[in-house]
Amino acid sequence: MFRKHFFSAGTGILSMTLNQQTRLFSRDPFPSKVSHYLYRARIIDSIRLALRSNSQSLLTTLLNDRLLDSFVVTHALRSAPSADLALSVIDILESNSNFSHTQSTINALATILARSGRRKELDALVDAIDARSFKNVRVSHMNLMQWYAATGDIDSVLDTWDKYRELDRHVCTESYNIVMRLYAENGEDSKAVEIFRRMIVEGTNPNSRTYTNIIEHLVNSGKLDSGTGGFQCFTINENQAHIETVLNFGRGSCKCSKV
Repeated sequence: MFRKHFFSAGTGILSMTLNQQTRLFSRDPFPSKVSHYLYRARIIDSIRLALRSNSQSLLTTLLNDRLLDSFVVTHALRSAPSADLALSVIDILESNSNFSHTQSTINALATILARSGRRKELDALVDAIDARSFKNVRVSHMNLMQWYAATGDIDSVLDTWDKYRELDRHVCTESYNIVMRLYAENGEDSKAVEIFRRMIVEGTNPNSRTYTNIIEHLVNSGKLDSGTGGFQCFTINENQAHIETVLNFGRGSCKCSKV
């Protein structure tokens, strides 16, 4: 699994055949953007149906289409009903010498592995990326934080965040959001608040997702009305409309839960 494959042409009749195919493939198979869009839509839908019907022969045929591209594979992986089926897509693609993985396909695979709790396979994939088994694919600290967060492994998230901060003093807002959300989900309210305070002190601007995380936590803990006053301490004009919308939704949720 997760091996890099090379295509080597034979000699004689095979070489002549490949040369003819090369001339044929050099022509643009899609005369317009519309035809390209329709092709992608059709094959994505067909792959989804094959995955759900567990039709291995049909799936193999579709994934060996010479026009298959990373856009199609990315959407196919995202729609896979399970991690096992996503891995079967990867296995079948090994036989398609015209296809090469990209950042988006590997990210889609890693995401479904993380969300399915398949940590062993996820670690194997990360190791393969680090070993340059996939030509142009790289893994960032944010990628790792997102994947580890999806598995619920807060220790790995914090370890990765520390390494990220060692390399860059000004880490992105989303990295704070991930840590803060995990603490809140684990019921560690004081640590979640400390991450928010740390974000402000270190000069990182909260974004809409930051406030959504905070408000969702306040709703779940039944402290929405008492906690929202703290927002007045910050300059959040650009997020004001978003915050008001989420606050109103949160208040509605609280009322429904009391009925």
